[in-house]
Parts: sequence; structure tokens; C-alpha cells
Amino acid sequence: MRKVKGRALGAGSKIGIVAPASPLDSMEEIAKAASKMAQHGYLPVLGATASPMDGKLAGTDIVRRADLESFWQDDSIAAIWCLRGGYGCIRILPQLWYGLFAKKPKILIGFSDITTLEMALWSQTGLVTFHGPVLASLNSEFSISQALGVLSGDWKNRQLEWPLEGPKKYLPIRSGITQGIVLGGNLTSIISLMGTRFLPSFEGVILFLEETGEQAYRVDRMLSQLLISGILHTVAAVLVGRCIPSSHQDEDELVKVFAERLGTLKCPVAYGYPIGHIAEQWTIPQGVMAEVDIDRGSLVLLEKPLD
Repeated sequence: MRKVKGRALGAGSKIGIVAPASPLDSMEEIAKAASKMAQHGYLPVLGATASPMDGKLAGTDIVRRADLESFWQDDSIAAIWCLRGGYGCIRILPQLWYGLFAKKPKILIGFSDITTLEMALWSQTGLVTFHGPVLASLNSEFSISQALGVLSGDWKNRQLEWPLEGPKKYLPIRSGITQGIVLGGNLTSIISLMGTRFLPSFEGVILFLEETGEQAYRVDRMLSQLLISGILHTVAAVLVGRCIPSSHQDEDELVKVFAERLGTLKCPVAYGYPIGHIAEQWTIPQGVMAEVDIDRGSLVLLEKPLD
């Protein structure tokens, strides 16, 4: 597959803000999210979906698709930062103009439900997108500096740094050092793409996963599906981010499930990376070469994610 990359952010770059899945419900929240970009010297531009709305979707499928594609066609927009996740990206995948995304590569960043969009763009175009914080929850200085560092510079041979307090709940499940391209995201979102043309091959991939609000047995079921399908038996490694348990369970129950189900693999595996629905999270370029060392808890980018 031919890999395509956007250009790095520069001082004063315009950043389009869209909600391709669920909306925020107040203009105050949206303005606060946009101000984070302005505070760091960028020019935020609100899309049609960056408006307060009720319901689970930030507009109709046509509106959400058009909002994303109109920003993509606009050469003055350097990057598109998703406002939030939620649900809805999967509904617009069949209608997206993939030729446009390949012809005019640029930065797209988000996580959670945005995983489905990132997987589709990779599988259909080879576009390097970024699994990182959505604007609605971008409150940590660590996450902000880490994201803007990745999006504005050359990170070749750069190790992703852990938050200052260091690893918490980090559990090596199977030791090892390996290389591969990094791909992944929200577990539920990846499962939802199985059987569609939008799920990429994970053969030889350093697969990262995260989840939030799911009970341990549901996580067990999803991991079992990935195991039975054979997908997990082809990956180079599995990195699991800190997962947020459901209200009636604690994280340790989820850790046990990941350790038990993924411990049967022959590849390196660990739980507890700063990935996912946590305050301090990494921004990971989807589709670039990297090296992981489980015992050290390190992830090193071996390829620049932007041109």
C-alpha cells in the first residue's frame, strides 16, 4: 500500500474543528475547545458540526460527511481536529470521497469513535492519521504538548515519553522487542469494522487497543472474537492502554481479562500504556514504523509521520 502523509503544522496554521460522530451540547464547551488551539498560536475554524446539538449525532450523515470533506478540500486548512468521539463515524464511511483524502493528505486527529474513520482512511488510502485527544477532553498539559509536538515536528527515532509520574498499572504480559507499523484504537470500534472493507490487515502490526465503560465480560467477548478470527495471531505486538472500567467494576478486573486472553499469544504484549480515555495520553501516528520494548515500556517512532 502506498503511504500518504500530510504536512506538519506551522505557526498560525488553520485547524478545522469538526464533530463527525457525536456533538457537544453547549456553545460554551465548543468555544472552550477552540480556545485551546488559539492559545497555542493556531487559528481555529469551526465547522458546521461544531455547534450545540441534542441527540447522539452531530447532524445528519450527509451534513457530517460534507463538513469533513469541505474542510479537506480547503487548502487553507492545515489540519482537522475532532471535537469529540461518541458514535456515528461508521455511518459515513461508505459514502466518503476517499480519492479526495488521498489527493490532498492532511492531518486528522481524534480517538474513541474516530478510530473507525482512521482505520477506513488507512485501509482505503494509506493516509497517516493521528490517534490522539479530542478537543473536548484536551485538558492535560502533557497531552497538549505531546500532541502538538507530534503534529508540528519530525519525530523520527523519537521515543514517546511517559507522563511525569511514570507508568501506572503497567503490566508486561509477554516480554519482547519488535518492530512494525502501529495501528489501532478503540476496541469496540475495531470490532464494529470486522467483515467490512474498512478494517485494515493487522498482519505484522504493533496493534494498540483501549476501551472505556465496558464490563469485563464484554471486553472478554471482543478479545475472544479477535482471537477466534485469527487477527490477533498475525500481529507483531499488542499494546493495551489504560482502560476505564464500568461503574460497577474496577480496572483490575479488566487487567485480568487482558492478561488471560492475550497471554496466549506468542508476540510481545503489555497493559497500561498512556493511550485512550485518560487525561494524559499519547498521540500515535497511525501507520508509521515503530519499535516496542515491553520490558522498558517504550514505543519509539522510527519514521517521520508528516512530510
